Amino acid sequence: MYFHHFKSDDCITPEQLWEISYSNNFIFVKITMNKGRTQQSKLQLYNRIAEKISHQLEISIDDIAICLIENDPVNWSFGGGKMQFIA
Repeated sequence: MYFHHFKSDDCITPEQLWEISYSNNFIFVKITMNKGRTQQSKLQLYNRIAEKISHQLEISIDDIAICLIENDPVNWSFGGGKMQFIA
């Protein structure tokens, strides 16, 4: 997990996209994980993340965008030059 704060001049955010209006509180969450989750489980994950961030930071849930990037287990190494997911 890592966080990066962009200054407002460093990031271009649309004022509106798909009938969702964004403010200066816009947060972008990027998640990388293995393939295999159902569409329903991803939707539940998006909802939980957005609700928790919105509640804790007291910002609009519409200001939270989430991108999930899936890949295969062979694309991971957690150290030692090994592919821990591959037996």
